[in-house]
Amino acid sequence: MRRIALLGAAVCLGALLVLPTVAAAKPKPKPKPRPATTVYRNGYVWTVDKSKPRARAVAVRGGKIVFVGSDRRAKAYIGKKTKVVNLKGRMMLPGFVDSHMHASMGSAEMVFMAQLWGLPTVEDYVDAVADFADAHPDFEVIRGIGWSNTVVPGIGPLKEDLDAVVPDRPVALWSEDHHSLWVNSKAGARVRGDHRRDPGPQGRRDRARPGHGGH
Repeated sequence: MRRIALLGAAVCLGALLVLPTVAAAKPKPKPKPRPATTVYRNGYVWTVDKSKPRARAVAVRGGKIVFVGSDRRAKAYIGKKTKVVNLKGRMMLPGFVDSHMHASMGSAEMVFMAQLWGLPTVEDYVDAVADFADAHPDFEVIRGIGWSNTVVPGIGPLKEDLDAVVPDRPVALWSEDHHSLWVNSKAGARVRGDHRRDPGPQGRRDRARPGHGGH
């Protein structure tokens, strides 16, 4: 009996020595992340990551993505002031960024061309050209960029519109897609050709029928 009692005491002592070790080995719970500024949930998120191409939720804090994953785990980023956007199953994609730029061309356009971007009417285009021409009386040619074909569909803008404000100097205005050029009579006189369509390796030149202006 004494031997059994000693054996039982040894087992209990061993257990007491092991328990603290087991308790110390237990992993600590991860701290809850700081709330995000915005959480997008319930979506189809295309991550462009081959190892994990799809997700359901995205959390953004301070303009940076801090989480991409499941709706369940995204809840940890939702605080009292977090804006939660329900994507309702719609797809969410990374932003598409142009892979190149023409710095010299961009700076030249800003300084040496009339800016027509976003103006809603032909009258606004003409006013911008007139203001630019008045501000640069030493420019032999008035150039501009940014007019939209959607503002002047069909035949396009007319040379007479520009002749009315800049009759003494050539005016050449690139469209917003750089594929069309709107000119006045002075600039048109420098272009060879007649009233027919003139195809060429660099594109084509269209002129309005006689009596319908030109561009």
